[in-house]
Amino acid sequence: MPERCNPAKFDVVLLGPVAARVLDSARFCDERGDVSAVFDRCFYVEFASDQVCIGVSDLGAGSLNVLTNSAAGGTLIQGLRAGTQVGLSNGCVRVGNRLILNLAKAAIWSPPTVPSWCRESVRSGLEAFLDVSGSMVPDDGLGKLMVPDTEYPSAGSIPLKYAAGPVSRLQAWLKDAMLNPHVVPCPDAGCWKGLLGLGPGLTPSGDDFVGGILIALHALGCRRILRSLSAAVTPILDEQTNAISGAHLRSAMEGLGCEPIHRAVNMILTGNRDCLSDVIEAVDSVGHTSGWDTLAGVVIAMRLWIQSGQVSRSAA
Repeated sequence: MPERCNPAKFDVVLLGPVAARVLDSARFCDERGDVSAVFDRCFYVEFASDQVCIGVSDLGAGSLNVLTNSAAGGTLIQGLRAGTQVGLSNGCVRVGNRLILNLAKAAIWSPPTVPSWCRESVRSGLEAFLDVSGSMVPDDGLGKLMVPDTEYPSAGSIPLKYAAGPVSRLQAWLKDAMLNPHVVPCPDAGCWKGLLGLGPGLTPSGDDFVGGILIALHALGCRRILRSLSAAVTPILDEQTNAISGAHLRSAMEGLGCEPIHRAVNMILTGNRDCLSDVIEAVDSVGHTSGWDTLAGVVIAMRLWIQSGQVSRSAA
């Protein structure tokens, strides 16, 4: 299909914090990128080793997302191909000769502020979340890991069966780290690195699970543990998973994910049951199983934190 003579023009309405940083750096360095993957509602662009996700208006807010005012089914994606060159000039993202995306009106999204919370509110939030969502967790992916007493080596999806050993070893390290938060050794990635890249899809289930742990550690204020786990994950990303999923994991190391995950984290931290049904619906809408896979990591990290008896680092 030939390139358009007159490129379609859209406004960028919302930028995730990582996306804003990547685009600003590319503009400053006069760096060009390439379309790395194209999907129904979005496409990814790689600048050096960074990724941003450019999508339609209802894609939803997230750390890597660049939301335009294009409606789903419009001309944003039509005919776009991987490898198309992308550049920034005069306040616009230019995608080949097909698209011009104006950045002038873009707002920067940030995750919702975490209200004050305490140990008992986290305990209550976990109980409420699992009471309502336990029967809704899909068999595919790794979501079943969050459900207590699930015999996951023999139940559910193939990724769930292969995850048994690595998850147990990663949990054991997390438990020890939370019991001794001031002396946190770097975990032995060789014991659980098989989680990364485990499962099909753009962001494999194992990646989403580890990302959920990272986001939970940030929310709980477990900074030393977060830094140690991030230091173990970073060197093995390129060998274990794809570039786009790796970009999402690096974002999770900063405590950043998509909006539904942050809403769920806040609900659990505060024990706010009023928003529970909306939160679960939003989580269910994230990818095929990505929302549930990520929340499995969040729930396990928070459950171990409760068991460790650590003092709350709430926003109060």
